Amino acid sequence: MKIKDIELKYKINAYRITEEYPTERDILFDMLKYIQSTNKRKKKWNVDDLKINVTDLEKAIPLFSKDNKKKLIKELIYNLFNKALITNEGSIMGLTKQAIEMFYKI
Repeated sequence: MKIKDIELKYKINAYRITEEYPTERDILFDMLKYIQSTNKRKKKWNVDDLKINVTDLEKAIPLFSKDNKKKLIKELIYNLFNKALITNEGSIMGLTKQAIEMFYKI
């Protein structure tokens, strides 16, 4: 996967300090970066590899542990499910090809 020409705030990891954080796109980026950071040795990525355990959401999305943002983040994740950008397999969430293509060329 090659990174696309994405917004500067994602390239320099400044998206978390913007007033609008978190957005649906931010949540996807947080999840994707967490998955990649926990599998640094992997050289070749497949869409099926991009999964995250629900219990790891607090690590992937820093504001998830804050009570005042938890409801908003859950709503954003629910919206991502409805838009078919995230899949659910029990306690595992996967990012769809459409979600990944927002940031990477596959």
